Amino acid sequence: MSETKKGSYIKTHKIRLYTDYLEYFRLTNQVFNELIMIYYKIILKNKELIKYPPRKCRTEIEKMTLIDKKTGEIPDEYFEPDAPSRIRRAAIMQAIGQAQAYFTKLEKAQAEETKKTKIPGVADKFNIPTTLYKELYKYSNNRKIEIKLYNGKDWKWYESKLSKWDISENANLLSPRIEIHGNLVMLCIPEKCIIENITTIQERMKDENIRICGIAFSGKNNIATCVVVDRRGKFVKSLFVQGGNEYKYLTSQAMRKIKRNNHKAKNSEKIKGYNKKYWQKISRYRNHFSHVISKKIVDFCKENQVQIIALSSITNDEDYLKYAKNFNPITLRERIINYTKQKAFNNNILTTYVSMKDKSNKCYKCGELMERNIKKRTSKKIKEDKAMCKNRTSSRLLF
Repeated sequence: MSETKKGSYIKTHKIRLYTDYLEYFRLTNQVFNELIMIYYKIILKNKELIKYPPRKCRTEIEKMTLIDKKTGEIPDEYFEPDAPSRIRRAAIMQAIGQAQAYFTKLEKAQAEETKKTKIPGVADKFNIPTTLYKELYKYSNNRKIEIKLYNGKDWKWYESKLSKWDISENANLLSPRIEIHGNLVMLCIPEKCIIENITTIQERMKDENIRICGIAFSGKNNIATCVVVDRRGKFVKSLFVQGGNEYKYLTSQAMRKIKRNNHKAKNSEKIKGYNKKYWQKISRYRNHFSHVISKKIVDFCKENQVQIIALSSITNDEDYLKYAKNFNPITLRERIINYTKQKAFNNNILTTYVSMKDKSNKCYKCGELMERNIKKRTSKKIKEDKAMCKNRTSSRLLF
């Protein structure tokens, strides 16, 4: 096998802050977004800035907005911000990202040149979480954090308690950001993690001891079926991930309550607001089961030293379209795949898609196409069906 290549990915830790200074957090975020808007307009006015790398672009913007200390010259874009330099630099970097996104959309719209193409509009306001650079925050014993906040007059240090701290001591932490959700204040801390092996699938397939896990999804209690094979296709181990009946029961219970309330009140606005908690329950069920199932799949792959996960590509699968109704477990497929891909990549496992077109009409021994007599897929006809092959009197199907 070829030499391993190292890579990295960003993992985010979310920690709740218990604070008595919620209003100061909001004022700080307001000032931060006002600064982003100022720098955003400066970049749009001076389009040549976007051609520079981000850090050089930031330096040029600072020169355009600050008084020259040596000559005392006042630039055209000068303004007097009361915010600390670290807040201003964080706002500049956010403005650069927003401007780059705008120019990319604009170029794409101009390249298409059709009547239906909409020219992207310039943003008139932002609601971006405050990014904290160094010298704006200090951790103390992993239980408290001090943050420099704007109280309406000055920038001062305020202390808040951390709800938890499950980050290792050797973690490479990046600049955190503050997210405000109603009365909740969340501290989002990015961590840069190292991946020991980021070789491609083609490079990994050269290894004679490689193991591949194929995953198929269904709309029954066994949501996912995992089969591990070696490079030659020899069976190693399998796993049936259950939980479909439980998911279907919980979502159906919530839907019954929603329908009952709607029937009683005839879709009144009061009942619609009351049903919001049941829709939130259904959303939580989807996230919970998707995370649990994806974790079981990745843990199973780690135990069996799997390096590649093969997923079936079923874009035109009639069964999938049929099952994707009434909160059937098959509707979790896309979400489970997304979570599985993320967890697998973090554990040095690559994922790929395999086309399943005409696979059900091939003999699993010789691969020759066969004629199938099943027009309607009923359980009785599936049991009676025996895939006939010219080379073998009868053969079972792999799929």
